[in-house]
Amino acid sequence: MPNGGANPTISEPAYYCIRARGALDARWIRWLHEMELVVDRCASGDAVLTLRGRLPDQAALMGVLNQLNHLGLPLISVELLAVGTDSDMVLAGH
Repeated sequence: MPNGGANPTISEPAYYCIRARGALDARWIRWLHEMELVVDRCASGDAVLTLRGRLPDQAALMGVLNQLNHLGLPLISVELLAVGTDSDMVLAGH
């Protein structure tokens, strides 16, 4: 891995978990870099969207976050899960 740790540079791939309030259906996957899309209900009954997957760089992350904003879905959290490609992945915080 170019930077030798679990902190991504702006130009390397990383795996993220993004949560937002609201719901989308599967037709949005192509606009969200083919991330895994899951919609759950919290205790209050509100929909919570979870996106998980690899993004090629932080520009792509910003693109996904901007798309969620344009769709009116309030952001709950963005979590860095791992850095790198499948062959050289380093878990965040390890």
